[in-house]
Amino acid sequence: SGPLFVMGRSLGSLSAVELASSYPQETGGLILESGFASAGRLLGYLSYAFRFPHLDEFEKASLENIRSITMPVLLIHGEYDEIIPHEQAQVFYQNVGSKDKRLLTIPGAGHNDLLLVGMEQYFSAIKEFVFGLE
Repeated sequence: SGPLFVMGRSLGSLSAVELASSYPQETGGLILESGFASAGRLLGYLSYAFRFPHLDEFEKASLENIRSITMPVLLIHGEYDEIIPHEQAQVFYQNVGSKDKRLLTIPGAGHNDLLLVGMEQYFSAIKEFVFGLE
């Protein structure tokens, strides 16, 4: 019992956003770790993306999905993420439809070392987010 929280990390944030936006009544909160705001931009980092014919439409759909999210959102991102830049978390934060949104930046962390660098901050933020919404 209690609210259902959806969490996605890195590429899995795309699936988490899709799930949360498809089932807003069932989703009590969304947590994204090292996620991205624009799937189109993520594809832009990949070498074959320049051959992706509908990149602009894909990016527009990603932002529309983000704007439709109204449940509480927690974003956790490394300050020095070398794979998905921190700016992606900021863009998500600025565009998400939720009024209850939080962005935790782990100082000194990259993409794959959030727990190593900021374990206490990481788990404290999730605990406060989850138990604060019950």
